[in-house]
Amino acid sequence: MLLFRFVGQAVFALVLWLATLRQRGARRIWLGMLPARISRSEYPLLVLGTLPVAWFGVILAGLVAQLGTPDDSMTEIWSSISPAMATVFVLAISIVPGLVEELFFRGHIQRRLLLRWPPACAIAVTALLFAVAHLNVIQAVFALPLGIWLGIMAWRTGSIWPGVLCQAVVNAAWNLLNIARAQSSFQVEGGPMLLSICATGLACVLALVASIVLLVRIGPPPRPDAQLAGAVAEVAPERDYSI
Repeated sequence: MLLFRFVGQAVFALVLWLATLRQRGARRIWLGMLPARISRSEYPLLVLGTLPVAWFGVILAGLVAQLGTPDDSMTEIWSSISPAMATVFVLAISIVPGLVEELFFRGHIQRRLLLRWPPACAIAVTALLFAVAHLNVIQAVFALPLGIWLGIMAWRTGSIWPGVLCQAVVNAAWNLLNIARAQSSFQVEGGPMLLSICATGLACVLALVASIVLLVRIGPPPRPDAQLAGAVAEVAPERDYSI
């Protein structure tokens, strides 16, 4: 499982490296590896606000899963994995895709599309490609709303770093939750447990609303045209970067 994941991430990284080979000093600008237009204290708000979006994707994926034959491969992994391997698995499945996929999709693809297309089109197309890249219908349905939200976040903040953190937390939380459910008799029957889960869910929904307000409040981001085109012209003026 990890080998298959790492091969996919390695392909993304190789394509990304080749695509930005001529940028060199402008690579940070090209890929959105810039300070976000928010304070560090606002990062946790975006992380909590991302969780309801991911849960919405889980609900959609669950509905689609009912239409076909269930795949129990991940359930077998979650139920049989040892604590030590679970630690390695969760770290690998969260940190590596969180960084590589945000660099590739929200960094390279979306920022390049923003040079020519309206933000809504650039974000939608990037999110669709992000979903298709998961190579599984159920995972693609889950990834689509998350990709849209991460695209909006990257566009408004002008940086990939909030999305890197949010995707890593979502991947880690999803796998940790399923490992705990598969290896224990954890059930929600009512009482304090149900109340705490409802309170946590409500807090995440409020965080999503606050995150939307935050992204609206920071105002329209600078257009990438002058920033990117100027950096590209300085590094490789002879190349045509039209899309």
